[in-house]
Amino acid sequence: AGLCALALRQPDDARRYYLATEATFTGHPNPAPYGSELRFAAEVAELGKRGAKARVTADARGARVLALEVSYTVLSASLFGRLHAPRRRPVVRGAFAPLPPQAVSWQGNTATLRIPALPESLCAGHFDGFPAAPVALLMDQIAGLGEAFVGRPCHPAWGSISADRLLWAGDEVAFQVTRTAGDLRTSHFEGAISSGGEAVGAATFTLHH
Repeated sequence: AGLCALALRQPDDARRYYLATEATFTGHPNPAPYGSELRFAAEVAELGKRGAKARVTADARGARVLALEVSYTVLSASLFGRLHAPRRRPVVRGAFAPLPPQAVSWQGNTATLRIPALPESLCAGHFDGFPAAPVALLMDQIAGLGEAFVGRPCHPAWGSISADRLLWAGDEVAFQVTRTAGDLRTSHFEGAISSGGEAVGAATFTLHH
């Protein structure tokens, strides 16, 4: 929804790549049952030649579910292609598949998930011809690690994330979360994503359970 709002505000119909770099979100408990209609609304907060920001809300049955603000680096198609030319290859459209269950290692208050090679199916349909993993799905893995730490279903209450670079199909990747504080109802986490020993992204988030 945010990307559509930004694209519609551009002065021409040239193709652009929007790379998410930072995001904050606030989640709200909502009594709407599973299967209820979810309505998204988006507005442009900032729009420049090389950067943009969108604000998005989601509601169900007239009550808020989520509020999100995302910042992007904006690249022209030609510049994105030059920067990532070695990564260009055909990507099968419609072949997206979520990451299958993986073994998690535990040490004290820290949980770690290591994937030897990021599957291409996780990247399909994101950037046409460039198999890069969507930042939102990577951060979903971080949140899932937090939920696995708690051991029961959780509600994401608040979070702040950042992404330093793209992750590509075939890359080795490690997800890690550390529970920094919490009680019987709330857990606070610090999360990180790395590849080849280099930082890829980070997250701070709170889960209600």
